[in-house]
Amino acid sequence: MTGSDDCCDKAPGFHWFRREADGTYAAKGEVLVRVSAIQAGPSIADAVKLQALSDELARYRMRVRFADWDDDGHVDILAVDTRSRGRIARTRGRWRPEGAVDAAAEVEGSPKVEHVDCQPVVIDWDGDGRLDLITADHVLPSRDARAYTCRVWLQRNEGQAGSPRLGPRRLLTSFENWGVTVGVDAADLDGEGRPGLLLAARTGEQAPSYRTAVWYHPRRRPPITPGTRRDAGPDASRQP
Repeated sequence: MTGSDDCCDKAPGFHWFRREADGTYAAKGEVLVRVSAIQAGPSIADAVKLQALSDELARYRMRVRFADWDDDGHVDILAVDTRSRGRIARTRGRWRPEGAVDAAAEVEGSPKVEHVDCQPVVIDWDGDGRLDLITADHVLPSRDARAYTCRVWLQRNEGQAGSPRLGPRRLLTSFENWGVTVGVDAADLDGEGRPGLLLAARTGEQAPSYRTAVWYHPRRRPPITPGTRRDAGPDASRQP
């Protein structure tokens, strides 16, 4: 069980917890994640105005996801550091959950960090046995718009075992009138054998009045055309 740093930490990483024999979770400390291509910013001492200080602290955000991305039998860290000029970073090979970890490699084909507004989702979305990537961003649909549109993007893994490579971004879905604080995940919650989207966002304008709500968007199997079989081919039971 882990939790990413989401604000104001000048040495961002993640906190991890181990499940004990009695079912409770014990905090085991923080692991710093060092990502290359980090932008240099003004020091806190130079941020005289309150807004400047707030903007500077907001630059330090770390979002991580764990997966065996290159299929080498070891869990990798996929890291989004909001100060980075590069793409989603990742570790290679073994690492230990203590001290600091270097995420020196990039996830080939992944979007630049500036276009990743929440924790990335790593899942076999199309059922071909390879891990795909889902990311989300937000955009104002027009100059006079007051509410953001959340866009969820899918990138299929077009590489081979041991050499993952993401294809172009494809718009999976979008949601209007959403704020910039959005969480995305994917899981098969309805037992259909296909992962659906989980989307979390604030439902109010300001604290303490706002609440966080979670919506589940299942992916239904397409109807069977008369005269065909469900297992007629590798894509017969899939949809984007």
